[in-house]
Amino acid sequence: LDPALPWLLAGWAAGVLLLSTRFLGSWVRVQRLRRRSASPVPSEWHLVLSRLCRELKLSRTVRLLQSAAVEVPTALGWLRPVILLPACALAGLSPIQLEAILAHELAHIRRGDFLVNLLQSLVEVLLFYHPAVWWLSARIRAERELCCDDVAAELCGDPLLLARALTDLEALRVPPAPSPTHLALAANGGSLMHRVRHLLYPALPITTGARATALALLAASLLGAAGA
Repeated sequence: LDPALPWLLAGWAAGVLLLSTRFLGSWVRVQRLRRRSASPVPSEWHLVLSRLCRELKLSRTVRLLQSAAVEVPTALGWLRPVILLPACALAGLSPIQLEAILAHELAHIRRGDFLVNLLQSLVEVLLFYHPAVWWLSARIRAERELCCDDVAAELCGDPLLLARALTDLEALRVPPAPSPTHLALAANGGSLMHRVRHLLYPALPITTGARATALALLAASLLGAAGA
């Protein structure tokens, strides 16, 4: 491979530059989402958010805003987290359904998923050439959504309620559109059918703690590959 090393290095550098540009663009869009077309939500939802934070033992202050820039509830930030709610969710979901969706987003914040997703995206930039990295990364993102679904279902006490909230939320998005950025943690992340099936008919009684352990092992594999 020695004769090809200069070309391989040039190809890797070009790929890193291209994906780094995409990463920085996503970061800029995330920062803009915090400020663009954001307005306060009705005061009663701040009380609901405070109660959910206490039940989840979440000590950080979480801002709740209505935004015209998102189509699904989205959690952003790590040190100063914020949840953005679209108008369609406030108007189209019942209060108990929206509460279940908020519990899902708060689970992302309590677990520090925004920071983990940020580091995961950096690993994807550096090791973009390895198919196993992309497969593991997709698995981690899918498991992350299932973990938060488990937390929200346990908090609201009814997995069917959360499953209906997810399907109703998807029906409100006309036409369906992808998440605003891969760095944001939107409520429609992952496969909707897989998530609903997991909520209604879990194949194995895997606890949230065991799932989190499996997720940590997958993350360690990615970091080990990055170190190699």
